[in-house]
Amino acid sequence: MVRMLMRRGHWFRAGKLVYGEIPDTLGAAEPLLALGWLDALHLMEWQEWCALHTKAELLQRFGAPLHAGMRKAEMLQALQ
Repeated sequence: MVRMLMRRGHWFRAGKLVYGEIPDTLGAAEPLLALGWLDALHLMEWQEWCALHTKAELLQRFGAPLHAGMRKAEMLQALQ
């Protein structure tokens, strides 16, 4: 519980929650969801979703009009 609650930010990708002492992070999150300490149903804003992805992931997902020479901020502007 402490490892998950001490993370910064409001949004986290489940695949990035990797801890040696927590083999099943999704299972470990269930009691926190039941207590209302985590919220898996809240809708995410576009900027929040983009913040969770790398430039490479954005390029892979969207392709054109993006290119590898762009800064992430430029990519986000192009996608908007």
